[in-house]
Amino acid sequence: MILDTTKLSNDLRLYLELFTNVLFELPIENSEVSLTHEQVVFELNKDLLEFDISLGINGSEFEPGIFSQYLTIFTKTQLNDFELAIKWLKMIAFDTKFDHKQILISISNLLKEINKRKTEPSDLISSLSNDVYFKRETNMNLNSFMRQESFLSNIKGQIESGDFNIVNKLNSLRSELIQNGNIRFYFCADLTKLNESVDSTWSKYFPKTIINSNEPFTVDLTSNLKKDESISKQDFIINLGSTESSYLRSISSIDITNYKHENYAGLLVLIEYFTQTEGPLYEAVRGPGYAYHQSMHISPEKALLELSLDKCANLTKAYESTRKLFTEHLNKKNAFDENLFESAKNSLIFLLIDDVKSVSSFSSYSLSCFFKKVELNAVQELIKKIEKVDIDEMKPLLKKYLMPLFDDNYSNCFIICHPAKSESISNDFSEKFDRKLNLITKADDCLLN
Repeated sequence: MILDTTKLSNDLRLYLELFTNVLFELPIENSEVSLTHEQVVFELNKDLLEFDISLGINGSEFEPGIFSQYLTIFTKTQLNDFELAIKWLKMIAFDTKFDHKQILISISNLLKEINKRKTEPSDLISSLSNDVYFKRETNMNLNSFMRQESFLSNIKGQIESGDFNIVNKLNSLRSELIQNGNIRFYFCADLTKLNESVDSTWSKYFPKTIINSNEPFTVDLTSNLKKDESISKQDFIINLGSTESSYLRSISSIDITNYKHENYAGLLVLIEYFTQTEGPLYEAVRGPGYAYHQSMHISPEKALLELSLDKCANLTKAYESTRKLFTEHLNKKNAFDENLFESAKNSLIFLLIDDVKSVSSFSSYSLSCFFKKVELNAVQELIKKIEKVDIDEMKPLLKKYLMPLFDDNYSNCFIICHPAKSESISNDFSEKFDRKLNLITKADDCLLN
C-alpha cells in the first residue's frame, strides 16, 4: 500500500515518524475482530513472512528511502495465502486503535535510537546535508532524528502528565492519509498460480472507491523539493568526541534528474572505474592508509552526486589525494586504463543483474520503476547503454561532474571529526583547498535543532 503524504500540513507531517513506528504495535478493532497489542504481534508473525512500514521505498527509522514523500506499508505471504497479506494491509491501515501506552513505548524507543544516531558520523552528515539541500517541510527533514528529538520529548512529557492529545493527532494524520485519492496498491505475484480471483479478494477488504481510484500517482522527484542553490552553499565541520577517525562528504547538485538521462550510464561507469575493488581510488586513499573506506554515489531522484571518505586517519591527505587522482586523469593523456575501464563496466553490469535476481528484490525493483518513470526492462536497457559507453567519454564526464566536488562554488563539504582535530583540519581546508568550514562544536548544536 502506497500513501501520498504530499498534501499533509507541516503540523501533521511531524508525526509521520511516530506513526510509522507505532502502527504495527497497536490493538485492532473492527466489526469482526478485537485484538490486543499482544495478539496483533502474535498473529502478524504467524500469518506473514514479512511486514514493514516506512517513508519512501525501503526506508528505516529516521532514514526515509527513495521517494520519501510516499509512505509504504508492505506485507508478504506464501503465494496462496495472499488474502492474508491484503487482510492485514486493511486492518493495519484502517482498524488499528491508537493507544497512549503503546505510543509512549514507541517514543521511548525512538529517543533511545536518536541517542545512538547522534554518535554515528554518517547519520549526522546525512541529516545535516538533507537540511542544507532540501526545504524544511520535506519528510526527510521534519522527520530527521535531529528535528524529532525535542518534538518527541515534548509528546512524551505530555503523555506522562496525562495529556493524550497525541491520539487525536495520529487519528487526524491517518484520516488525511487514507483518503481515496491518496492510496495506491501494488501487488506482486505469479498470477497464473493463484487459486482465487485477486480482484474479488481486494474488493472484499477495500471499498470500490479506493480500488477504482488506483491510477498512477503523478510522481514528483525529490529534487523538486531542493532549496534555491544560492542559499545552500555552505561547508561544515562538526566535533564528535565519540570518534577518533574523520569522515567527509562532498556533495554537488547535478543535471541528471531522471534515470534516462543521456549521461547517467556514462557517469555510473566513471564512478565504478574509480571506486572498483582495489581500483584507482583505493590505491590513492586506502593504500597509503589515509582512509579506510571511500565511495561515490549518484542519485537522479535527488539530483545529487556524493563523494564519501570514511574512517580517515588523515582526512586532509585523503581529500588531497582524491583531488590529485581526478586531476591527473583529467589532464594526462591516456590516463584511463583500458583494462580497468572494461573491468568497471563488467562489474557494474554484474551488480545491476545481481540486484534483481531474487523475487523479493525484483518486487522492490518493479515498484521503484513506477516511481522512476522507467519501464520494467530498465535494467536491460541500462546495461545496453553501459556496454556502449566509450573510454573517450570519461574525461568530459570527469570534468563536468567529479571536479566540481572540490570547488566550494559548486559543492558542499561536510566533515565529522574528533574535537582535537577540527582546528587543524579547518586550517588545512582553508589554506590548501580554499574551503571555509563552519564549525559546529557539538552535535546538539547543529542548526537542525
